[in-house]
Amino acid sequence: MRNIALLKNASPASIVQLLILLSSLIYFSCSKEVSPVTPEDPIVENDTTETPPPPLFDSIIYQEVNVVLQTDNTEFALELPTVDSTLTIGPIIFRKGLLGGGNWQFLIKNSPKITFLDLSTFGYLTALRKCDEVNTSSLYWKTSGQLINTVNSGGGDFFGQVNRYLAFRIAKNTEQYYYGWVRLSCSTDFTQLTISDLAIRMAPDSTLHAGQKVIGAPCNPPLGIQIPIEQISDIAGYYHDEIDSICSISIGKSTNTAYDFSAQYFPFLWPYYKLYGHITADGKLQLPEFTFSGNIPSPGGTPRPFSGYISGTATLYLRENGKKVLLWNISMKKTGFMPQSYFGDFWSEKCD
Repeated sequence: MRNIALLKNASPASIVQLLILLSSLIYFSCSKEVSPVTPEDPIVENDTTETPPPPLFDSIIYQEVNVVLQTDNTEFALELPTVDSTLTIGPIIFRKGLLGGGNWQFLIKNSPKITFLDLSTFGYLTALRKCDEVNTSSLYWKTSGQLINTVNSGGGDFFGQVNRYLAFRIAKNTEQYYYGWVRLSCSTDFTQLTISDLAIRMAPDSTLHAGQKVIGAPCNPPLGIQIPIEQISDIAGYYHDEIDSICSISIGKSTNTAYDFSAQYFPFLWPYYKLYGHITADGKLQLPEFTFSGNIPSPGGTPRPFSGYISGTATLYLRENGKKVLLWNISMKKTGFMPQSYFGDFWSEKCD
């Protein structure tokens, strides 16, 4: 009753303040903080999404070799770097052996865990050019006993080739492989096989390019757009080849009026004859067959004669970086003193 009396005697302002205080006490004692939820907000319960595994460690293992195999009936065991500690892998064995009929050859014999690219499908291992892709989707992989080259009809993709790449793969399991390459040079007189270096990519089933040594490093760009050769100024200058950066190959206007251009200092031909050719109607270069012979006596005066021939064509390409490239197709063979040969493509890039 006393409280009612107090309310009767209280001023209107005091009553209003009292009501506000009572309302606040009731609100804070009966409510709790709730996060607002709108119809647009998704209601997420337990997240069952699996966390993806961390990416595989990836790099390229590069190894120099620099071995020349040249003694008859000998082998060289190329030990590969460790790419997977769970695998026991035998070496790649290169052999200079005897083929039926007394013809010498170079071949592969090795661990069955290693197979080699054979696009010929009949035992001649494929010689890749620099920057060619080691084709992980190819079905044409062969085990040991495959030929690098033979005397028979100049057989083998590596016959007379310099700085070509042998693609191989190592079985991680029945479904995955590590891919790699070995750089080889093979003479046509069957005296030597040079094994220069190798590389293996550590991530299984990953693309690798012939000659690639570092992940992400650009390989030589593709040849680009073919453009016609209209005049000597389109091609005149110095060039370097795909391996050597020295600008030594010379192409210029011919001093022989019967021809349009001259070319000299190709790395596969010694002595360095000056070769003459024409610009064809379809905008290419043509080297008609040139035969040569000579004699370079020994210091004691013993004759050392030689002879041979060379011919070829060339197409001009313009790369995205503005560089000009001449892609040659060469047929060259020299016998006698210091025999040499070159059959196939050869590209040279114009120097600035």
